[in-house]
Amino acid sequence: MSLHKLGRKQSPTKSIDAIITAAQRAENLTRQLLAFSRKQIYDPIVLDVNKIISGLDKMLSHLISEEIRFQIDLESTIPPIKADPNQLEQILINLIINARDAIVEKHGLADESRILIETRLVNLDRTFTNKHFDAKPGYHVLIAVTDSGAGMTDHQKSMIFEPFYSTKDQGKGTGLGLSTVYGIVKQNRGSIYVYSEPGHGSTFKIYWPASTEHIDEVTEQPENHTSLDGQEIILLVEDDRDVLRFTSTALREFGYKVHEADCGKRAIQLVKNNHVHFDLMITDVVMPEMNGQELSQRIQELQPDIRVLFTSGYTQNNQLTQNGAIKEGIQFIQKPYSIHALTKKIRQIIDSRCKPI
Repeated sequence: MSLHKLGRKQSPTKSIDAIITAAQRAENLTRQLLAFSRKQIYDPIVLDVNKIISGLDKMLSHLISEEIRFQIDLESTIPPIKADPNQLEQILINLIINARDAIVEKHGLADESRILIETRLVNLDRTFTNKHFDAKPGYHVLIAVTDSGAGMTDHQKSMIFEPFYSTKDQGKGTGLGLSTVYGIVKQNRGSIYVYSEPGHGSTFKIYWPASTEHIDEVTEQPENHTSLDGQEIILLVEDDRDVLRFTSTALREFGYKVHEADCGKRAIQLVKNNHVHFDLMITDVVMPEMNGQELSQRIQELQPDIRVLFTSGYTQNNQLTQNGAIKEGIQFIQKPYSIHALTKKIRQIIDSRCKPI
C-alpha cells in the first residue's frame, strides 16, 4: 500500500523494501508450515502437468547456473491430474533448488552437472504397493527430478522430509523446502520417494493420482498494476479491526469504494439501510455470532447477484473446504495474503463475472 502511495515511477525507500521482504518471508514460512502439516487450503483444478512444467521452463532455468545442463523429458500421452497449480509450481521450484544446491555441494559446477525433469504414466501394481506401504494402486502420473549432485547417505534419506532438517550450512535455507513438497504430495493423496547414493546424485519420484476428468481451461490475466485497479463497490466484513482498517485503506488506494463492517449483523444493516448495490463482498469465514457462510446466504437474499470472496487463516472445521480442498464454486483467499494477491483475486472474480455462490 505504501508503495502504491509513493507512485509507480518513484523508487521505494530501503525501509519499505525491508518491511516487504520481512512480511513476504513470514508469509512464505506460514504457508510452508501449513503445507507440511497438510493443513494448507488449496484450490485444485484438472490440469496438464506437462503444460505447467513447460510454462515454468524459463523461470526454472534462471534458478540454476548456466553451467548446469537443464533437461526436460515429458511423456506426451500422460493423462491430466487434479492439483492446485500454485502448489505444483511450489513443488517444482523446491525440487529444482534442492537439486541445484546438491550439485554445487558436490563439484562446484563441473561439466557433467545436470538436472532432469521427467513425466511418465505408470500403473502402480500390488508388487510396488507392497514394498511402498503408503502408495495407492492404480494409474499415476510420475514426476521425477534427477540431479548429478552429492547424493545422500541412508541417514540423510531417512531425515530429508523432516521439517527444519537440512544438509546445507547454517543460514542457508529454512529446512522446509522438501518437507513442504512432502506435505503437498500427501495432501493430494500422492506419494514421494527419494533414490540416492553418496557421490551419485539423487532422484525424487512423485506419484500423483491420474484424473479421468476434462482439463479446466484457465485464462490468466496479465500481471500489471493497472489491471489490479478498480472502481467497484466492496462490502468488507472482518472482525479483526486492524485487518479491517488496513485492507479497506489499501483497497481504496486501488480505487475501490469500500464499506466496512466488523460483524455479520452490521453488514446486513449496511445492505438494508444504505440501498447500495455491492459488486463484491469480502468476508472472513470465522466470526462471532454469525460466520461468513451464513452471512453470505443472508446477504444474497438481499442482493442475489452479489459476488462473495471468503478469507480465513483457519484450515480446520471449515465448511467451505473438503479435506482441505476448496469446494467447487467457492471463491477463497487464505490469510495471510498480500494486497497484491487480494486485488488480483478481486479482479479475477469481477472480470470473469462469476456467478454468485
